[in-house]
Amino acid sequence: MSSIIKVNTFQDANGNALFSSDGSGTVTLDSNFSGVLPDNTPAFMAYVPSGGQSVAAGVPTKMPLTIEILDTDNAFDSSTNYRFTVPSGKGGYYNIVFGAQRSGWPSNRFEAMVRKNGTSILFAESYSAVNDYTSANASGILNLSAGDYIELFVYHNGTGTQTVRGSNTEVFTYMGGYKLIGA
Repeated sequence: MSSIIKVNTFQDANGNALFSSDGSGTVTLDSNFSGVLPDNTPAFMAYVPSGGQSVAAGVPTKMPLTIEILDTDNAFDSSTNYRFTVPSGKGGYYNIVFGAQRSGWPSNRFEAMVRKNGTSILFAESYSAVNDYTSANASGILNLSAGDYIELFVYHNGTGTQTVRGSNTEVFTYMGGYKLIGA
């Protein structure tokens, strides 16, 4: 046995409209209902611009992620600290993606790493002894609390100072993420 309830407006016990339907399948949430449904925010994505970033051998270097693709909660600083900071009330588990590409230089080890509050926590590595455009990319899930911040660093153990690839139109060296629902 099944039942069907047909209504145009769904209200709470006090008569406040929560959502309505126009009869053709389009549902509109009332402003009283806004923010009740879970979503995957905050969400952010930023990358290194044209010119890339110089990285000295043996020195983890923070990447200047100055081009933002997405920043739903204005929680990514793309002008001074190049970091995502968890807003108040938005703690939880986050899926983080990151990567870097070297600009055709040899290095035995090339590493991209995400640091949480200054401590390295996620790593991606690539190895090559020839001049190439090898990338180090990975993702991971982090438990972040309000006020925690994450940053992208790059390291290599080659010789001299090398440049990590950047672009104003293509994404080579980047970090992004979003809050997971139900985790």
